Amino acid sequence: VTVGSESISPLMWAIDQGSLEAADAMLQDLLTIRADRDLYYFGVDALFSRHPDIVRRLCADAPDLLWTLLDGLVWRSRAVDNGWRRAVYFCKHILIREDGSCSSVMQEICNRKDPKLMCHPVVAYVVDLVWAKIARHTFFARNAALMMTLVLYTLSQAVLDIGTQKGVYEDEGAGTRFAVALCRAFIYFVFLGSHMVTHIKLALYGNRAESNENSEALGGVKVPSILSKHAPCYTLALVLFAMLARDPIVNCLGKSPFLTQHCVEGEIVSPSYEVLSMLGALNLYVLASDYCVFSIRIAAFAFMFNKVMSEVMLFLFGFAVLLLAFGTGAAALKADDVHGFENLPNSIASLLDVFLGMAHADDYERIASVPVLKLLVMAFYIVTAVYLVNLLIAQLANTYSSTVEDMVGFARMRRGVKVVEEMDLTSRNRWDGFVRSLRMDLPVSFCEGDAGMPGAIEVMERAAPGATNVESIRRYGGTTSFDAVWPEEESVNATDADDRLERMENLMRKMAKKLDKSTAGRKGGGSTAGGGSVMSSWDGGSDASLQSGKSE
Repeated sequence: VTVGSESISPLMWAIDQGSLEAADAMLQDLLTIRADRDLYYFGVDALFSRHPDIVRRLCADAPDLLWTLLDGLVWRSRAVDNGWRRAVYFCKHILIREDGSCSSVMQEICNRKDPKLMCHPVVAYVVDLVWAKIARHTFFARNAALMMTLVLYTLSQAVLDIGTQKGVYEDEGAGTRFAVALCRAFIYFVFLGSHMVTHIKLALYGNRAESNENSEALGGVKVPSILSKHAPCYTLALVLFAMLARDPIVNCLGKSPFLTQHCVEGEIVSPSYEVLSMLGALNLYVLASDYCVFSIRIAAFAFMFNKVMSEVMLFLFGFAVLLLAFGTGAAALKADDVHGFENLPNSIASLLDVFLGMAHADDYERIASVPVLKLLVMAFYIVTAVYLVNLLIAQLANTYSSTVEDMVGFARMRRGVKVVEEMDLTSRNRWDGFVRSLRMDLPVSFCEGDAGMPGAIEVMERAAPGATNVESIRRYGGTTSFDAVWPEEESVNATDADDRLERMENLMRKMAKKLDKSTAGRKGGGSTAGGGSVMSSWDGGSDASLQSGKSE
């Protein structure tokens, strides 16, 4: 609606005023496909051209309308052929901007963190399409160094490194020493070097682009989200730096034989190096878990594993408290004649053996010799092995039942985040080639010989999900003259439609009055003329807009 130099979108006005029913009616009207005998008319291009940030606005102010928007971007045929039907996804504006670059729509949807929204057919199709065509290959190429490092790390620390085993030093040959040294050199200098350069650039330049809103509190201190997001990478870097400083080969340089690990200095640093080697291996496998995005089922399982881990940690915390409490009580009995309960550390170790079923028959006989200690151990076993373990099972079952419906959505969200990251790193030439391969500049077919509009992708899908027997295209078989008024459409629920249109009209009248007042403040007597133009354009807006659509 335009009055003088003021221009306000009725859709945005309705969203700002909280009139979501009116906004929903406008979106449904814009995203309804209409056709006469000559042309198809669809408002999706006008919607994204007038409001390129429509998805961001809906995510922030009216998330419920996202479903209306996405539902309007799908057309499905009523005709079924051998269990398959034709579907058309109007996903042009979700993928690309008007200048042909990557759109930020997918990033806005992923930032919404709504697992159900990620399972919407349009979002799921776009994510899988970009993943299969571009992101998968880019992701694999960027993480190939990680997988190579994981293989070399396993070889150097657990397979080839037989020299750390006691009693086999004489079996360590020159080939083994050189292979272990080369593997570790690649890890320390090639992988760690490139790893640190990449993440230092990401932290420096990414932090400039990050606002305070994207910071997270860590120990009372605000830390950029980019640092918390890549915390495992920085942890691995610290571990590898410590391994380099404590590596027996480095500490034995200059000793004979060449590249040996067995010298006085090497034996001193070996225990700490072995602990660091274990931490590095675990960290590498944690980073390699990103590869689960290759399969939605595996990603869903990984999400569920992480989800129930909080319940396992609560169980371990409760078990540790009970173990400490009963261990203290057992040590307080001063049962020095019972082996394993002389002091607090031994009592805790003995109770842990009882819980795990690792205690021997002789241990139970010694415990039974002291009646009070026997009752204490029995109480500990009942509380932990019976009550606490069953409580853990109940918590895991409850967490699983409350999350199982959304685990696929969270798995798709994880893939969507990777897709957005790879889209930002894809070169413009490769992106343009991907867009050309989609051929969205050509009209799609609604049926055999019925050419529709461009900007969409035609697919064949199973007829079971979302089956429809209603023709979603509003067709008019009368005259195609531009001077003709578009016929009034019959609604399935006329009463509700009339109520919604009445609310829309009242909203337009309020908006027109506000525009008239703002115009009157700048122009003396222009409010009356301006108000007449607004009301006249609103009263006949439906016919005028459709006629202008035909002329285009």
